[in-house]
Parts: sequence; C-alpha cells; structure tokens
Amino acid sequence: NFVPNVSRMHKFAVHNIGSQIRFLRKNAGYKLVEIAEKAHVSKGLLSKVENGHTIPSLPVLLSIIHSLGMEPDSFFKSMHNTPSPSFTHIKELEHKTNRSSNHGDHSLSTIYVHHHEKNNFTLQLLEIPPQNQKKQFNSPTLQVFYLLAEKIDCIIGKEERSLEKGDSLIIQGRESVQLINKYTKPARLLVFNLRSF
Repeated sequence: NFVPNVSRMHKFAVHNIGSQIRFLRKNAGYKLVEIAEKAHVSKGLLSKVENGHTIPSLPVLLSIIHSLGMEPDSFFKSMHNTPSPSFTHIKELEHKTNRSSNHGDHSLSTIYVHHHEKNNFTLQLLEIPPQNQKKQFNSPTLQVFYLLAEKIDCIIGKEERSLEKGDSLIIQGRESVQLINKYTKPARLLVFNLRSF
C-alpha cells in the first residue's frame, strides 16, 4: 500500500502535480469533465488543480489519480519520467473561462503559472474598467506591468507614474502599488509576477 509522505507531497506539489495530471489525462484521451466525474470532484476544482492554482487535499488527489487508472506510486514515478515540454499553448477560451476572476474594480485572468524550487512565476492579464481603480496591494519580489491598451496611472509608494500603450513598469522589491484608470476606456495590462519564498 502507498503511504503518503508529507514532505515528499510538498516537493511534488511545488513542481506542479497539476501539470502531470493534465499530461496524463490528455495522453489517455480523456476530457476534463470525464476525469472530474470519475473522481467525484467539480470540473472547476480539477481545472484549478491542473493549472496549478490549488493543491488538492490528499483524498482528492488520490481520487484523481485513481480516476486516471493509476496507483499513487506509479503516478509519482511517472513525474520523473515525463519530459517537460519546451512550450505551452493555452487557448484564449481556456484561460478566460477557467482562470479568470472579476473583483468589481478589475478582472484578472491567469494565463500561466510555474513553480520552481523557491520561486513562483505567474503571467496574468489585468483589465481595469474606466473611472475605476484596483485596490492598493503589495507587489511580489519582482513585478512587471506592460500596458497593452489605453492609459493607466500607477502609484508606487509615494511616486506616481502614467503609462501609455506599449509602456512597461518594473517594480523590484515589495512595494505598495495602486493602479488607477481615470480615463474613458478599459486599460489592459500584461502582468508578470515573480515571488521568492
């Protein structure tokens, strides 16, 4: 019988259990909804697991693994034998439907998440409606904003900067940040986050 080791589980989680589940599911020709039903979990939860947005509880993880027709020890061994792809293709509908959230003052779609040892990298699409602002937040270790459309004002600590389409803003270190769209059209930004633990 498989006896879970908590430190081992954490190590695998950091290296993205979800991507392995997605790889095995697609390789076996299953749709997301099929594995979700077999594992008795929601399609939304399985999507979050596959995309690295949540680490499932041990019972849920074991249920997902069994739904793929595998034993846990085989699953974890397969993680070492699966070559990492050199590229990832994410369709617009996939990241908009499965990984977007609307917070009233802005909408955020996560395009890509990657965990590596002591770092966490995310790529997100942020939209701030006109005459609106994103609540003040603290930036991670490194944050890069690239303005795709329109204009936006950024307050970093006590400094203010105005960005126009094509401008970038790079913030190093944990700073207080606020994004303000006082203009007439939605501002769309590509956001790169790097967090170190």
